[in-house]
Amino acid sequence: MEHPHLDLALSLWQATSESDVARLEELLDPAVRWSFLDSGALEGEVKGVDQVISTLARSGELVDDLCSELLDVYASDHGAVLFYRVEASRGLRNLSTDVLLQLDIAAGRVVAGRAMPLRSEESRHFWLAQ
Repeated sequence: MEHPHLDLALSLWQATSESDVARLEELLDPAVRWSFLDSGALEGEVKGVDQVISTLARSGELVDDLCSELLDVYASDHGAVLFYRVEASRGLRNLSTDVLLQLDIAAGRVVAGRAMPLRSEESRHFWLAQ
């Protein structure tokens, strides 16, 4: 039997991939906190569903091309971790990094998320580039 947090994490991935705002609003707690680590212009913490969705959308607007591939998902009673690869380009700059997205889940909704690129210097440089 699969853990319910695994299903929620996969639903979040799918909704984000499809830009399904209505589904994201269902999956995210109204007071959700989301941290973007080592992400240059996107770095920091945002609070609330609207801010999280807006920041996720902004990441797509800042690049010429973006491709994310889900590699693995882990779940526990406290939350889930998504492990994925990001390939992106901005002008002459390219980014290729694996990312860990840690989700805290309570009452069937994501209450916190922390996105951590594993190649932090490369990621910071890419997102800060003009």
